[in-house]
Amino acid sequence: MDWDDLKIPFLISAIVVFLVSLYSYILRQWKNRARVGSFPFLHSLPSKKVNEIVRFKFELPYPEDVRFSILDQDEQLVQSLIDERKREGIYEVEFDSSSLHPGDYFYSLETASHKNIKRFEKI
Repeated sequence: MDWDDLKIPFLISAIVVFLVSLYSYILRQWKNRARVGSFPFLHSLPSKKVNEIVRFKFELPYPEDVRFSILDQDEQLVQSLIDERKREGIYEVEFDSSSLHPGDYFYSLETASHKNIKRFEKI
C-alpha cells in the first residue's frame, strides 16, 4: 500500500472526526444557552390540605446541590428530606406528615442559585 491508496480513507476519517467535534461543540453551546433561562422548579401540591403521606415533586434543569426541607410556620426547619447533589431530571420526595401537629407548614426547595417555598396545611 502506498499513500495514494490511503488518501480517501484518511480524508473520510478526518471529515467524520470534524463533524463529530462540531456536533459536540454545538450541543454544548445549546445546553449552556438553555441553562441560562432555566431554573429549578417546585411543583404545587394537588391539594394544599394533607393528612398523611405527601408526595412533593420538583425538576432540575442541570446538576446542582439540592436541599429539600419541611418548615414550620416560623420557617424553622422541621425535617430535611434531601441534602445532596442531584442530576438534572424530575424528582419525587415522599414525606409522612402523620407526626406533624395540625397547622400550616412549608416545603422548600433550595439550590445555590434559587430558593422556592410553598405552603401546605396539615389537617
